[in-house]
Amino acid sequence: MICQSTSKRNQAIEEIYHWNDLKLKVQGHVLQYGGSIPEALEVYHEGIIALDRNIRNGKYTLEASLEAYLYSICRFIWNNEWRKKQRIANRDPSSGADETDHTTPEVTFFQEERKVLLKKVLDLLDDSCRKILTLWKMSYSMDEIALSLNLSSAAMAKKYKYRCMKKLMVVLDQKPNLLESLQ
Repeated sequence: MICQSTSKRNQAIEEIYHWNDLKLKVQGHVLQYGGSIPEALEVYHEGIIALDRNIRNGKYTLEASLEAYLYSICRFIWNNEWRKKQRIANRDPSSGADETDHTTPEVTFFQEERKVLLKKVLDLLDDSCRKILTLWKMSYSMDEIALSLNLSSAAMAKKYKYRCMKKLMVVLDQKPNLLESLQ
């Protein structure tokens, strides 16, 4: 379903998102290695995104069940994050390195605020540009974007994406306060 139409892809991802047993299994792994429930949910979301990308790029083979494959992706994501945390925790405090927790309420607030600003910026573009840039940001290939928007080829989708990026730059040039807020 992920390799079919956008609606089928969204339906498949929605179904995967609601695999509560797997979500709890990922949560257990994250908690076992010093993480929190919100971090576990973030890992699960990142895992679904990676799974989607791997399926569309032909990297998923039927050697393991989809559930086992997603769990291994989530474990890999968390283990990498855990190693990063360990390196930061073991770093010499006199080195002046930034040791702040990146999941503080303030960081979460600013991330949400940034999403709202990005939506405002995209709303300044026409509908077709919003669609193209949204699909591109979601890691759709140019072939998939062309198919989704009824364009003649991937080259045409790439050309439209380029034009939309130029329009976006013009909009941001006209509204420097938005660009400054996003940085």
